[in-house]
Amino acid sequence: MVSAIVFRSLLVKLIILLSALLCCAAVTKAADPPIDRSADLSIALQQRAETAVLATMVARLVAGAEYQEAENHLKDALQKRALSNDGLRVLEKVYYQLSTMEQLRAWNRWCAARPASHFPFLVRGMYFLERARVLDGANKSLLLSAQQRRDFNQFLLSGRADLEKAAELSELDPAPFAALTALSIHLKLPRADMEKWFQRAVDIDPGWLAAYRAKLLYLSPWWYGSDQMMEQFAMHCFNLESSDTSTYIVYLDYLKIRSDRLGRGLPAEQFLLAPETYRMMSIGLDRYLTDYPSSPALDIYLGLMGRSQAEPYVAIAAFSHTLENSPDDVESRKGRIRAYLKNRQFREAEADLVFLEQLQGETGFSRFHHGTIVFKTGQDLDRAHQLI
Repeated sequence: MVSAIVFRSLLVKLIILLSALLCCAAVTKAADPPIDRSADLSIALQQRAETAVLATMVARLVAGAEYQEAENHLKDALQKRALSNDGLRVLEKVYYQLSTMEQLRAWNRWCAARPASHFPFLVRGMYFLERARVLDGANKSLLLSAQQRRDFNQFLLSGRADLEKAAELSELDPAPFAALTALSIHLKLPRADMEKWFQRAVDIDPGWLAAYRAKLLYLSPWWYGSDQMMEQFAMHCFNLESSDTSTYIVYLDYLKIRSDRLGRGLPAEQFLLAPETYRMMSIGLDRYLTDYPSSPALDIYLGLMGRSQAEPYVAIAAFSHTLENSPDDVESRKGRIRAYLKNRQFREAEADLVFLEQLQGETGFSRFHHGTIVFKTGQDLDRAHQLI
């Protein structure tokens, strides 16, 4: 079991990685049917490059003292509220990329030249917040030197001043309020303060995921909450309905964080196999795969499904128990099919697929897994490709 101190440090870094969505973990196996995702990958790389280009352009304009033009690009992105290929606002990713750039002198000149604009104070405030995150505030007395502790505290104080200034100057940008939500974790602010900043952010833009992720972290048992508080908030995010938001992703973040804490093995598998948890995870993963097939974070989330069936016998037993009482439970039926296939119990998987098609008719799921059986049993590969 990972110690609480070390895990809390890792948790901060995980949230940063998920917020930026800059990493990718491969979960496909050689025995699986070959699926061509080259088109999705091409789209992902193109959009990621476009976001980086916008951030770099703004940084260069600021460095060249072309402040108005830089702000016009940010203002345009703010007004468009475009979603990227991973569910985040494009501007959310641009701000993050700007915060990682070592251009403090340029940010200082920007703030001095444009005191009535919120953009320079926001970017500089997020820069300070990011520097604090890099130092990492988890148990500073053990992890940081005396100088690092002083730097950490100064980054937090400077970041708060800039972010509060940005919040005062603009009520149309959720980013200052989302960043203040994150800052409240490291400043050990009361929950009421965190809730105030969080609510301001989501009132402006209900789809700004950084605010939800910061609150999820605040409510974790490693900071100021509990497993129950974290789960309740994650379920709330899952159930929010809007065509312009993807807050259900926060529930997948919760599952990833909680299962990481439990470690690889039976405890994490049992957590993910709890009937309601598995149902919501399956729905969330299906939706994410549909909404964001080119997301660089796709394999991170799909890894949850693999972790839930790390020991297929355990998974089969759990799904079978649910199906004894609720034979029409579609998600449990699908889960047992996956577990049967992982355990190479192809006849049992085929029988469950037939039952599932009686409930739903032919679906993409049933066609794909029929094709998987044909492929793995070495039957007609052309037919397998047609089904898949």
